[in-house]
Amino acid sequence: MASVPGFSCSKKSSTRNELTLKERVDLIDYQKKNPATSSRKLAEIFKCGRTQVLQVLKKKDTIFEQFKSNAPGDRKRKRGTQFEEINDAVFTWYSLARQRNVPISGPKLQEEAMKIAEKLSCSSQFKASNGWLQSFKKHHKLKQLTVSGEAADVSEETVENWHERLKLILAGYKAEDIWNEDETGCFYRALPEKTLAEKKECRGGKKSKDRITVAFFANSAGGKEAPIVIGKHAKPRCFKGLNNIKQPAGIPYYSNQKAWMNTDIMNNVLSTLNQKLGKQKRNILLLLDNVSSHDPALKNKFSNIKVVFLPKNTTSKLQPLDAGIIKNFKVHYRRLLQHTLSKIDTTDLTASAIAKSIDILTAIRGSIRHGIK
Repeated sequence: MASVPGFSCSKKSSTRNELTLKERVDLIDYQKKNPATSSRKLAEIFKCGRTQVLQVLKKKDTIFEQFKSNAPGDRKRKRGTQFEEINDAVFTWYSLARQRNVPISGPKLQEEAMKIAEKLSCSSQFKASNGWLQSFKKHHKLKQLTVSGEAADVSEETVENWHERLKLILAGYKAEDIWNEDETGCFYRALPEKTLAEKKECRGGKKSKDRITVAFFANSAGGKEAPIVIGKHAKPRCFKGLNNIKQPAGIPYYSNQKAWMNTDIMNNVLSTLNQKLGKQKRNILLLLDNVSSHDPALKNKFSNIKVVFLPKNTTSKLQPLDAGIIKNFKVHYRRLLQHTLSKIDTTDLTASAIAKSIDILTAIRGSIRHGIK
């Protein structure tokens, strides 16, 4: 948010008035007779916090029922909310974002809360902890909402047998010569699937289908090759003006109608890698998924690459790159997308419109910045 006018950073005073049940009914009656009165003005009149005013008006039917059922008129709520002004500002920001269908995660809410606290010069007093987040979600009745992981059932016996066999396969290879390749789909314009939402909110949205495939190469010693990116179009409009459209931003780029890995691309990629290894007089072992895009003939095709296929349907247990590396990339890329969406404070565009401004070249460059090269 550019600014938070009217908010101060003082921690909620212990003398702030906590309204009794009778006073809440009086507040509701007053607002009914004076509908133009703002919540802030009501807070001044009844000497309580603005959040308390909003909660009272939100629950007026329940409060009237409690009052009619002869609940003690001097009953007060059990506790107030500290740093009420910050919470008001965070909820205002959150409401604006959700009106534009921007997905808001818990960490994003905490990040925004600390930004607001800094603008109010009280970041040293206020901490957007996990406890604060749970309290905020409970106070505003927020829940995790899906707007629209791959550990399938794998035989433990198969996994154990493979581990024993693998020891023999790897014998004689140095850590820097033991490699793994794996691919993942990246919907580079896709809004995050989960968002914090008010319980009454059931709005959905269309998932972006703008997809690329990213293939990773890494070895046991922590080394890596440049990833491979596969898109749908041979010459995307955003590549116009580039000196080498086959390696935009230094990343090898391939294309086909579905933006998937296939046998032709894999053969091409490994042939190029084999030539490079030949010049280095180096031999490596490469672990690959047992999938249709990886031709079985690859096992005996290359002079400097020994291809070994993992057992079928064991990727979630045995694929090294699935042990956190690909997940890490996706986390960093989502952060990049969230950072782009945070520009909503400075534009009237919706989240979807902002996401559509991201092209393949932007995605590739952003991926490089977040550590895939």
